[in-house]
Amino acid sequence: MASKIFALSAALAVALVACSDDDSPGTTATDTGVADSGGGDKDTGVADSGGGGDTGVADSGGGGDTGGDGGAEPTCTAYCDAVTTNCTGTKNSQYIDKARCVSMCAKMTVGTLADKDTDTLGCRLSHAIAAKDGPDLNCPQAGATGGAACGAKRCDAYCKLAMAQCPTGAPFTSEADCKAKCPESSFNATAAGGEIDQARTTLNCMQYHMQAAYQSSAAATTHCPHLTITSGPCGPA
Repeated sequence: MASKIFALSAALAVALVACSDDDSPGTTATDTGVADSGGGDKDTGVADSGGGGDTGVADSGGGGDTGGDGGAEPTCTAYCDAVTTNCTGTKNSQYIDKARCVSMCAKMTVGTLADKDTDTLGCRLSHAIAAKDGPDLNCPQAGATGGAACGAKRCDAYCKLAMAQCPTGAPFTSEADCKAKCPESSFNATAAGGEIDQARTTLNCMQYHMQAAYQSSAAATTHCPHLTITSGPCGPA
């Protein structure tokens, strides 16, 4: 009898071992509440380093508008958008229209946005951006002649732009000749009526006609002779 019990116990032990071996691979089916590390669809809240997620940083490959980025090269598009948006009204407008701004901008030295006191596009753009919160202070400096900030003398910028558009001799033979005839006193570059006010005997009036000359070659023929304060619409009444 004892031998039969022993034989039965041995058979049961063998059966239990066999059952244990068959069930062991199935233990991974139990839900432990932990995500499978091999899964690729789980949102972890962290952007995939391989790209595709919006990181809030502009793609270094280009394509974005970088005109307001301190490390980027200023563009005429960024400048003219900013100066015509932030500088408006009789007092603060700097250009007759955006088209004139773009034409004149093409003649400017580019520079960088770090420029604060030099005759460059970058200097003007930095002031055009600042004009959003301080137009009265920054708009003249964002304008074509730099407001005596983007370049020490308005006439230097004025004469450079004038000679870039006007035929030689109408009315200046050179930049030096222009500077000799360009008024430098605060009276003749008055802020009373705005940068492109047409009051006689002012640099403001001369700036208006210089901008008008940038409309076309035909306009240059008409308006360039008006770029002095000795005759024409800007001369004495």
